[in-house]
Amino acid sequence: MEGVDKDSMVKQASHIWSMLDDMAANNPQAYKKFIDQKMKERDEYFSPPEPHMCVQTYIQGPNAKKIYINFFSWHRIPEPKSDTAPVSVVGGKIQEFKEKTGVSATATIAMNPQPLKDCEQVTSQMENTQTIIHLALAFVEKQNNISLSRTYCIFGKNDLYRGNLTDLKQGLVALFKKQDEAVEDIEEQFSPAALGTKDSLLNQMSNIVIDKDKSKKIKDVKPNIKIIPDEKVAKKGMIEEISTDKVQLSTPKYDVNIIEAPEAGGEKNVVVKIHLPLVKSVDECELDISEDDLKLFVGDKYELHVPLPEPIVEDDANAKFSKKLCALTIRMPVR
Repeated sequence: MEGVDKDSMVKQASHIWSMLDDMAANNPQAYKKFIDQKMKERDEYFSPPEPHMCVQTYIQGPNAKKIYINFFSWHRIPEPKSDTAPVSVVGGKIQEFKEKTGVSATATIAMNPQPLKDCEQVTSQMENTQTIIHLALAFVEKQNNISLSRTYCIFGKNDLYRGNLTDLKQGLVALFKKQDEAVEDIEEQFSPAALGTKDSLLNQMSNIVIDKDKSKKIKDVKPNIKIIPDEKVAKKGMIEEISTDKVQLSTPKYDVNIIEAPEAGGEKNVVVKIHLPLVKSVDECELDISEDDLKLFVGDKYELHVPLPEPIVEDDANAKFSKKLCALTIRMPVR
């Protein structure tokens, strides 16, 4: 972000939103296809790293010990621009852990999926794999100021990593913490609400009908999307008057859809997605589901009552909270 003129970026973002607004008004199907593609690319980019391969070698010198190199595949890492271009690698510091044979070390690195897939090509598998492993060893040596043996062994496909998988993933994600915070700040600043654009784009989204010829699991009806405008926040003065009346909680934005599952014999589900930008954990949410309505209460932040379009089986309902999207999705089978 250094050296970037923020005023120019805001103007450009505002122009882009205006173009999307026109697209939504004039060609809602093209708009939906464009948004779906961009959301798919965003989800892929922010998907967590996945283990790909584990290699064992040794740290040389007076502190010689066994070390495991965990290779992770991650879309966050840029793909090489050509076959001869450098391969990008990221990774953290070496960590020690105890195993039956004594104290060993582990290092975790991540690469773009493409160069790792190239290792699986039969024609040049050994050459590609050796190149990737030597690159990783050189990276770990430089990152930790150590010397590693070039004699190594590769574990099988049922043994892709050593250590706690959750900790290994979190260690890699932490490397991008500042970048992710910057992205969140940009999304917040350049969103339609922040830029003062009209609600017509969102209103057009609610008018989109899914094509019948596409193999979607969504019922071919107009989605019942309720758009609730953001309340204007009054500027606080030097002295603020505190009311003793009951605090009125905000009503979060939400949408309700009926989804059919062909693989389950046409079973229908009512799906409610609630957007909760101020919520960081599902522990903050209190959810009450009955046969014909849904109620949500979140501390001193949100309160919501949603009448359901069809009677549901409340005992079979399930809810999932996405920290990345700050959204709670409740799926309820229709009775």
